[in-house]
Amino acid sequence: PSHLVEAELFGYEPGSFTGALKQGKAGILEAAGGGTLFLDEIGDLSLELQVKLLKVLEENQFMRVGSTEIRHVDVRIISATHRDLATLVREGRFREDLYYRLNIVTFEVPPLRQRKEEIVPLLEMYLAKFNEKYQEKKSMTLECYEWLTNYQWPGNIRELANLVERLVVTTYHDTIDVGDLPAFIQQLFPEPEPSTLKEAVEKLETRLITHAMSVHGTTRAAAEALGISQSALVQKMKKLQIRVENESK
Repeated sequence: PSHLVEAELFGYEPGSFTGALKQGKAGILEAAGGGTLFLDEIGDLSLELQVKLLKVLEENQFMRVGSTEIRHVDVRIISATHRDLATLVREGRFREDLYYRLNIVTFEVPPLRQRKEEIVPLLEMYLAKFNEKYQEKKSMTLECYEWLTNYQWPGNIRELANLVERLVVTTYHDTIDVGDLPAFIQQLFPEPEPSTLKEAVEKLETRLITHAMSVHGTTRAAAEALGISQSALVQKMKKLQIRVENESK
């Protein structure tokens, strides 16, 4: 809500509004004095607050909520937005003077789908991060990297990080493959038909064994569900390179 954003940004005096601290509170602007303040999603700021922010940028001064005392601050503002501010200005939803005051040095960051060369390094970085966080040793197949490189990533890097964490947490085996990706991604890239009968059998066996192990947790229980002996299952897992480090007891 705008009034809470205003209170957090500019601070407030005691008793300014219901729920306010008795001693009042300094705002983020004061805390950032002499430094840099990053304001994300600046395009969502209300017109009323845009006026007050413009005063800070032009005159380096502001007033706390509920106060008549002018305070001075020396702060550098860096802002970001996913919106087209020029369009918002034309529509009257963003002040033109604030737009030009902020638009001194501009960096446009293209969406992730337009920076495909960065996808694999980002996947590797987040894979290492979440492996460390959850004490895992997960890796991705080259085919999985290829599929994720061709995905459009409508949620950009946040979506990528979320997906990697999900895969690290939910996959049972150490090698993350295309079959582990969410269904909505797999549907976008239909898996090519196997070129030989042997390849088709191996893919089917890998899928069935991986599913059985994820459901039952032990080779004994998985083998029983698959209708084969435990030793036969272990041999197939070795052949297909399906690794299990910590089998459930």
